[in-house]
Amino acid sequence: MSFMHQIGAQISSRASIFPQQQSGNGTINGVSIDRMPTGSQQGFLSAELVAMTGPTFTGAGPLVDFKLQDSADDSTFADIATGAPGGPIAAAQISAANQILRVDVDLSKLRQFVRIVAVVSGTTTLVDLAGVLVLGGVLNPPVD
Repeated sequence: MSFMHQIGAQISSRASIFPQQQSGNGTINGVSIDRMPTGSQQGFLSAELVAMTGPTFTGAGPLVDFKLQDSADDSTFADIATGAPGGPIAAAQISAANQILRVDVDLSKLRQFVRIVAVVSGTTTLVDLAGVLVLGGVLNPPVD
């Protein structure tokens, strides 16, 4: 099989919010993802944020808002400014069980580290959720 036919050589899927159950309202800060892998001079330029809910999605009016944050030092994260490439994506919302939400994100102007943040709201909520970034658009693909 030729290199161009191997999709795995062109993208890298990274979990930021591992599958978990959130009881009550709250904010889940995903683990950070380095979009500038070793050997890459410009890093990943684009991504698809893939957010999902599982079978447990109970309570009065439960909602899950997903957004992306970035950081220069992998310590202090901030929401992506309104109007900036790649953000904000606070409108990425799921309001039912067993749903998948996909949002294209331009990473080209963002800082080195990114993470997914999920905000759960509603009354007496119990929600299964997860979030993954599928990274692409790098000139020198890393070897995972």
